[in-house]
Amino acid sequence: MKDWSTKLTFDDLSEGGCAGLRRRLRAMQKGRIYKNSRPADDILYKYDIEGAMCELAAARILGLPWEETVELDRVKGDVAGMQVRSTDREDGCLTLYKDDDPEDIFLLVTHSIPVFTLRGWLMGHEGKLEQFWDTKRTGRPAYFVPQSVIYSMDRL
Repeated sequence: MKDWSTKLTFDDLSEGGCAGLRRRLRAMQKGRIYKNSRPADDILYKYDIEGAMCELAAARILGLPWEETVELDRVKGDVAGMQVRSTDREDGCLTLYKDDDPEDIFLLVTHSIPVFTLRGWLMGHEGKLEQFWDTKRTGRPAYFVPQSVIYSMDRL
């Protein structure tokens, strides 16, 4: 069975971290509006920086190229047309939002920097089920799909 984890190098962490910072600054420059409650600035930096690192890690694990993006890009995806979702909780859920494309593939990456693990994947429509909907868990209502439900990476 393939190991779906990687330990990013300092250069990789720097590349992903700087990309995430540029992403956050671009969102601020554009005055991006939030559909639900707006998280605190420190949380937004965390999301963007760690999110970019997770995208880079997913690309490295899958042996695919990663291209930095500073704009929202739901059409092209984060890695080879797939969307990457991440959490720093080892047992964390794959989070989907109402406006996520039901036909997209969503990858779940967990991390304890510098180690990143691809936990599995799911098509958007497979996770956007009422049983996973939660309005209280975070400040943004979403579908929180447990790892026990998502497909193993071996099935991708």
